[in-house]
Order: sequence, then structure tokens, then C-alpha cells
Amino acid sequence: MDVRIGVSQFGDDSYVIAADGELDMYTVGPLRELVEGLLADGARRLLVDLTGVTFVESASLSVLLEATRALDARHGRLVIASDDALVLRAIELSGLEGTLHVAPSPSRAVNELVDRRVG
Repeated sequence: MDVRIGVSQFGDDSYVIAADGELDMYTVGPLRELVEGLLADGARRLLVDLTGVTFVESASLSVLLEATRALDARHGRLVIASDDALVLRAIELSGLEGTLHVAPSPSRAVNELVDRRVG
């Protein structure tokens, strides 16, 4: 299965990464490259919109965990937007539900990023 991944900037150091399709060990490469590039360029806030994702597995969650840790170290934040039961279940089964920040929609994820910036 293919995955489409796009990025847009919404502030000096804030980005939205939107994915559609399935994120598995065969399609995680583009996500990893994009996230690593944004972190290298100084990103401090990432919204990862997974509302179009129909499947996610551990390799993709590992990329998001690594990014979360990197952003935490620089007082940044990564928020995942998803309300898909399969995506949420994958996060739960991986034991990352307390580590990865998840909002039910992109707008709620933006609110979390903005609240964190102001607060």
C-alpha cells in the first residue's frame, strides 16, 4: 500500500505533517526522512495529522517516539491528530499512550501546540 505525506509550515518553527494511507515498515521511510529533516532545521512543534491513515505499525510509532523525545529535549512538542480506532489501538498496544500526545482532530492538536507555546 502507498502512503502520501505532505508538510506545511505554520510559524517560525511549527509544522504540520499530514499522512494518508498505511504507515508500515515499507512506507515509513518518507516519514522518517521528513521528520529528521524538520528536526535538523530547528522545528520545535510538530503536528502529525494521521486522520487519513488507515493503518500504523511499530516502525512508524518509533519514528514519532524518537521525534517526541528530541522535541522534549528542546522544550518543543509533537502532537498526533487521530481519532481512528486502529491507530489509537496501535498506540495503546505499543505502550506509548502516555508518552505520545494524541488529540482527536487537527484543530485540537493545534490548540495543544499553541497552548504549550503560550503557557
